Amino acid sequence: AYHGITLGESQLRSVTRVSIVALKSPQGQFELNPGDEKILKKGWKLVILGTNEQINHFKRLTLLPNKS
Repeated sequence: AYHGITLGESQLRSVTRVSIVALKSPQGQFELNPGDEKILKKGWKLVILGTNEQINHFKRLTLLPNKS
C-alpha cells in the first residue's frame, strides 16, 4: 500500500511515467497538481493522465492485492 508515504517516495510518477494531476479525498474534495511532498492517505483517489500503456502499468502497480 502507498498510504502514509509521499508521492515522491512512492515513485509512481517516475516508474509509470503517468502525470498525477489531482488527488480526490473521500469527501469529494480535489487537490490539483499535488507536489512530490504530498503524503498519500488511505481512501484518496489519484487522478492520472497517460498513455494506455502507462495507465495499465500504473494499475498493475497500485491495484495488486497487498501480500503482507
